[in-house]
Amino acid sequence: MRLRPSLAAALLISVLAVALQYTLHRREIEGYDDDYLPGFDGYVYAAMAEQPRVFTLPPWGYRLATPALVHLLPFATTSQAFRCVTFGGLVASGALLFLFLRRLGYAPWAGWAATAAFGLTPSFGLVAATVFLVDPLTLLFELLLLLALESTAGAGVLALIAAAGALTKEVFLLFLPVIYFARRGRDGHRRALLLAAAAFAAALLATAAVRSWNPYPGSGAALPDAASFWLGVYRILSGWDRWAESALLAGVMPLAVLGALRGAARPFLARYGYLLLVALALPFAASVYTDDRRTVPFFAEDVPRLLLLALPVLLPLALLALDRLRPCVAPAAPVDPAPPGSVEVIAAAAALVLATAPLWLLDSYRRVDLNGPRDGRLVLALTRESRSLARRLERGKAVALRPELRHFTPGRSDPHLLEQMRWFLREGWGPLPQYGVGPLVMRASEASLLLPCLRPAEWELKLLLSARPAGRIEVWVNQQRLGEASPGAEPALHAFQVPAAALFRGDNLVRLLAADGARARLHDVLLRPLS
Repeated sequence: MRLRPSLAAALLISVLAVALQYTLHRREIEGYDDDYLPGFDGYVYAAMAEQPRVFTLPPWGYRLATPALVHLLPFATTSQAFRCVTFGGLVASGALLFLFLRRLGYAPWAGWAATAAFGLTPSFGLVAATVFLVDPLTLLFELLLLLALESTAGAGVLALIAAAGALTKEVFLLFLPVIYFARRGRDGHRRALLLAAAAFAAALLATAAVRSWNPYPGSGAALPDAASFWLGVYRILSGWDRWAESALLAGVMPLAVLGALRGAARPFLARYGYLLLVALALPFAASVYTDDRRTVPFFAEDVPRLLLLALPVLLPLALLALDRLRPCVAPAAPVDPAPPGSVEVIAAAAALVLATAPLWLLDSYRRVDLNGPRDGRLVLALTRESRSLARRLERGKAVALRPELRHFTPGRSDPHLLEQMRWFLREGWGPLPQYGVGPLVMRASEASLLLPCLRPAEWELKLLLSARPAGRIEVWVNQQRLGEASPGAEPALHAFQVPAAALFRGDNLVRLLAADGARARLHDVLLRPLS
């Protein structure tokens, strides 16, 4: 199948734009690998790509499509696969933008100019440079939705796009009411409402399925109360100097405002004004999207990156402003004949399969709650090493954690030695226990550590403990008491049998409860399957 010359030219422009961004950010892009990643989001998405069937933490864990695709691609490393998905998604988005503009009636030269401008915006450059994000796939499905709305796509195709888009990022649900506004003029209010309802139902089913996967559904960010909302507004307005320049989108935003003021923009705004408002509000809402209800931090660097999703509806308005200087808009292209009904039936079936896939494809492994301070290195090390340890135990191998021989200091340790982190330590060992060095002593009356398990079985747990002064320590696994130890000044091994009934498939907790003010020192943890 041969590409039309105009589309081939747009695809070439899109490729050149990505190549230019790669050249400009080459040092950053090539500096990232499977262990050294950009920001918290990058570490979480990399952890998801390594184990897409196991939950990480909300809300990142719900954005399953990109990490799953990265996992499926036959590349030697996760970082290579992410580059392929990111750059491929951006190139394809540029070509889809051109097709959307042609559907709207813009001349080929205007479509090429918009595709080039799209690839030169700071938002495009930031996403290309960061690489380890899900935004390129979300953008791709947003453009597929826009193109479908300008064609004869029915309920099945729209439902398939909606389900897939919802699995890229949960905000895709907010885009879907645009279906009603875009199609009511052509299809009438009733049919437009039915189309929007079908798409929303598919996206909602996919969202519900993937959210049922979270073993801690009550955790993570929730809708803010009034005080948090207004504090977020204040943070955004007071930090205007940190995002105002990037919000101009290299001149696209002012041109779009001028274009929106023209009478010729009214039909477009009637159809896509809702999506424009959502896409412009989203970056600011996301920049204060956090579970910290006291300070509501403002992440200004998120604003220019997320404005990428507003560009598909800003660029047509910007071209309308240029239309006064050089006419570039003609009557919209005629709509193609409706596809056969079998296409819609197949698409509807595919939407149903995709939306329900999380229910039967995802692992029930119960990941420990990783909400709290954003520490990407810990998320990646914990998810990677806990899985490795659990597999070793499942194979009947003994494991020794040797915590006092481990040390990892951010900024000083080699980032490729994440396995040296004390990733298995939880509460009770002092602040940031994963980065501690030297003796490991309880700092509270209760301290805990992870015990990963793939298949509950009878295990022997040995703890090498000492205490000064001597005291009594109760040892529990989850909610079952295993026994107690009375460590003294010299390190001694204390053995406990862990029954299979005390364990579940997931990150179990070994809890040490100190009595009489005792504070034990943990020298080593040894695990051995008994069967």
